[in-house]
Amino acid sequence: MHRSLHEASGSDFKNLKSYIKIIENTLPDKVVDQFLDLRHFQPKKYIATTGTNRKIDTGVRDANFMSIPLCAWPIVKTLTDKVTELVIDYRNNQRFDIQEELTLQGEPSFVCYENQKGYIPHVDAWAFDSTERLVTAITYFNDDYDGGELFFPELNYYITPPRNSTVIFPSSRLFLHGARKVYGSKMICPLWFGYQAREKFVFP
Repeated sequence: MHRSLHEASGSDFKNLKSYIKIIENTLPDKVVDQFLDLRHFQPKKYIATTGTNRKIDTGVRDANFMSIPLCAWPIVKTLTDKVTELVIDYRNNQRFDIQEELTLQGEPSFVCYENQKGYIPHVDAWAFDSTERLVTAITYFNDDYDGGELFFPELNYYITPPRNSTVIFPSSRLFLHGARKVYGSKMICPLWFGYQAREKFVFP
């Protein structure tokens, strides 16, 4: 019987962890090092924002958005091209009933947690018929810090992604997730994939 995720039974819910995939060795090591070097070329105080003149409530999310110089956009394209390839492969292997081509939604953002509280549990797409955010992909550039785990409280699942890995999972509200407090410096790039049509879909 073909059902959507929000119709999953209690026993099915335990299997949702299988939709969270960790792909290691996302990028060449040289490219990862170039991304990490960008941390040293940031303004002395750079504040995470959600748009023009809107600061993120640090009680909800305590992090810094990085400024990426134009000269670094070739490595950004290397990242987005590779993660797009991984997401397409993920979709094909997860039996998602999505025929449309998944594309990157919005500009990539680069987030650095510097001994900060992290991110309280949240979801990336509230509506089940959302087509803008179907799949979330978070690339982790380093792992030389303590804490900072990605966690899914409803699934009782905690992940410490290794350096140069990408975690991919559905953006659905069944995949409530957050980031624990970081001791040190953690750099990530979250990306979201979907399509613009406003049609209903079955997932998975």
